[in-house]
Amino acid sequence: MERTARTILQIIPFVLLFAMFGTGLRADDNRGMRAAIRDYIFPQYRGHDGRLQFIIFGDEAMNRGAQVFLDQAKIDILPNSVKRLDDANIFLPHAGQRVPAPYPIMADQPTRRAYWEHPKQSTVRAWIFSNKAVYDKTTNILKSEDPVYFRSREMDADGVGFDAYHEKKFIHIRSQVRVCIRPEVRRAVTKDAGQGQKQEK
Repeated sequence: MERTARTILQIIPFVLLFAMFGTGLRADDNRGMRAAIRDYIFPQYRGHDGRLQFIIFGDEAMNRGAQVFLDQAKIDILPNSVKRLDDANIFLPHAGQRVPAPYPIMADQPTRRAYWEHPKQSTVRAWIFSNKAVYDKTTNILKSEDPVYFRSREMDADGVGFDAYHEKKFIHIRSQVRVCIRPEVRRAVTKDAGQGQKQEK
């Protein structure tokens, strides 16, 4: 079973590439090619070592030349411990595993705890959500002008517009930023990290 699941994850990028650039292509008034797919999943890797940085999801994606236009974009930012796609316990929308919507920025602790305790969240460092986004394949930058919602265990933020750079695993939220830091989670993380360093010594 484990080998089968791992094989399926390894096949996903090839299936998506075929769907985008194979049978679904059609001409767009001689200005390039277009292809629309649903339940889009696009892993982003660092150039110099091929390390998985984050995964882009979209309910629908339209490929137009060098750009991919995403509806209901979601970015799964991965922890440093996850280096390959088959190490990530990702949601598979085509199998009915939908990425849960972001909770309100001022959600109470039980709501946040339930959200992050979902088994599929075990390899998620943080999420970014936006209704619309555009991925540029020439620059490897994902951008949006729409409202954006950042969710992590330690900090949540809302804003308008963002730029995501996969090489540096860096997300810039442009304006109207509201931030809520979770001190109880941050203290627990800091404590665990300190204990780990003492054990290593």
